[in-house]
Amino acid sequence: KDSVSIPTILEQLQQKKYKTGLISLTSVTHATPAAYYAHVKDRDMHEYIATQLVKSGVNFIAGGGTKYFTKRKDKADLLKEFSQQNYQYHNTLAVPESNKNHLYLLAEEGLPNKDQGRGDFLPEATQLALDYFEKQKKPFFLMVEGSYIDWGGHAKSSNMVVQEVLDFDKTIGVVIDFVKKN
Repeated sequence: KDSVSIPTILEQLQQKKYKTGLISLTSVTHATPAAYYAHVKDRDMHEYIATQLVKSGVNFIAGGGTKYFTKRKDKADLLKEFSQQNYQYHNTLAVPESNKNHLYLLAEEGLPNKDQGRGDFLPEATQLALDYFEKQKKPFFLMVEGSYIDWGGHAKSSNMVVQEVLDFDKTIGVVIDFVKKN
């Protein structure tokens, strides 16, 4: 009974005409972002999860995981499939066109952590998403994951946790500024 598929919150909101977005520091096929669009029995089924993302209708996707879309065992080119679904693919953060869906994949797997020089990806991607959704003039749902806060805890790295929490705090600031303005 633990593998009964139920609609995700994202799928429920899409039925109500919400625009949707997912931002993660890990692969966009990793457990947290995948929980919003995929239906699989095992969180490690990254290639199968990637095929579900193509069909998910998520309007704005940003994170890592390029290899699950391009270096696949089945040789499928999921980036081509995304383009056929009206997605614009980016390998750097760039201002999105408002009449397309967007896929930003900036790393083969996960992005680097702050100590490894990630920079301001999380707050910048969040700002891009909010600007994109504001132009859509529709209600939206955006999941933003500060993945390495958890990973720093698992690694017992207080420095990593501190750096990642500060980055997430900056990202929350971007969201709060958006909310105040809107």
